[in-house]
Amino acid sequence: MTYVSVNVFTVQPGQMDACVALQRNAFLPLLRQQPGFLSLEVVQTGLDTGVGILWWASEEARIAATPGLMAWVEQHLDPFFVALVNPAGPVVLSFRI
Repeated sequence: MTYVSVNVFTVQPGQMDACVALQRNAFLPLLRQQPGFLSLEVVQTGLDTGVGILWWASEEARIAATPGLMAWVEQHLDPFFVALVNPAGPVVLSFRI
């Protein structure tokens, strides 16, 4: 079953572009190396707020990747964050055209 991690975040004022650039240039290549990683979407919901959506092939893939990814996030992205909440769960309905 497909599994999703949702990261709801607020960055330091004026740091959204730099935070997204770091995710694009460094975090995404790291994600692509993770078995079971399917995709990343980052949505800017306000001037300094956003949502990151990580799609995984399974809960097991997400769990296996989490320790290494969280260590990277803590080292490289945490300085940008004012707040970060990251719930995760199985996808129970998905529709794409």
